[in-house]
Amino acid sequence: MPSTRLGFAAQLKFLTRRGRFPKLRLELPPDAVELVAKQVGVAAAELGFYDFTSRAAKRHRSELRDLTGWHECTTTDQVKLASQLVDVIRHDERREEQVRAELMRQMREDLIEPPTAAQINTVIRSALHQADERAIAEVAARLTREEDCPRRLDALVFTDPTGDNTAKDDEDDALDPATELADTLAGAARRLAGALNAGLPADGFDLGVVARIPVVLAARARQAAPAAQALHGIPDHRSKVPAVAVVDLATDPTPSRAKVQAPPPEPSRDDSVPSSPQPAGTPAMTAPARRKRLSQKAARAVADSARLFKDADHRDTHRWNLIAEDGTVLGHVEPSYGGTGRTGRNGWNYHLADSPAVSGPYKTREDATLQCALAWIRVATAPLRRTLTVD
Repeated sequence: MPSTRLGFAAQLKFLTRRGRFPKLRLELPPDAVELVAKQVGVAAAELGFYDFTSRAAKRHRSELRDLTGWHECTTTDQVKLASQLVDVIRHDERREEQVRAELMRQMREDLIEPPTAAQINTVIRSALHQADERAIAEVAARLTREEDCPRRLDALVFTDPTGDNTAKDDEDDALDPATELADTLAGAARRLAGALNAGLPADGFDLGVVARIPVVLAARARQAAPAAQALHGIPDHRSKVPAVAVVDLATDPTPSRAKVQAPPPEPSRDDSVPSSPQPAGTPAMTAPARRKRLSQKAARAVADSARLFKDADHRDTHRWNLIAEDGTVLGHVEPSYGGTGRTGRNGWNYHLADSPAVSGPYKTREDATLQCALAWIRVATAPLRRTLTVD
């Protein structure tokens, strides 16, 4: 069939270019579809008869994996990818966006199809956690090799926060382990700043010592906070119990309305019922129009036929409307602002047509459009909820 040949060729081209299979027909650019259709020798409109969720499409994907060497991401692959990420990011990188880009690059090199978004987030969190643990272990090992360093760290963290042991002479202050360790940390910070300003490589030990400063100060602050509050008579609000008013019913069996105030009524779950009284003659309220629940196949057919059209205010807002062939408005795609470039953009956002919630930003407009279509499919195929209405 012409549609089968075109669908097979389109999936092959998309796999070699993007490193994965298309989730919707919406992801395939019309120009690319026309080019592939010309190469195959069929009309580009035949792609509309190809179902990307059918058993034939799944069989085609299996054949393409055998042909190209790509394979689905397994649990073993996830563990391997997390370990490779640790080796790359443990010294230089902690930004999630850059770690995600490195993960996608590694999967493309190993011919691994990207797993679900939740699994990708799991791999990233695992890699970041392992990188932090390995960095802490390396710093701890370096500090242990230094002479008398554990005792000096303990002296800095566990000195008496009440100040009883701080009344010393200048000669004693010079020998105070906490002061000596503070001087060591300050010296390491100065040497590291000087190396960075001069464009020289940073010393590994100085870098490790400076990395321990926030940990030491945080532990010191956690220990000093309760004792300092008790010393200066500051109440601890963390354990404060709210006062309870006691009314003696024997002397005042019917407390006045001014003394006892009823709690405010909880908001109703039915937002369609107004709180203000209705004037006389108002007709009875009816249930709002309910949406129809679609099957997965019907919802995907609507989403596959959707295209981006410029909004009426596109010149001012740069908004695009995602509209299906039957006139259904799936959502809106618009730029996200907050970047540091000339235009101030940092990606693209989307929101569904019947929801003010904005999701994003995404790197490209195509990514935001795809996520908008997938979100609409989830909403259109979700079970309908019963709502209480007033007859």
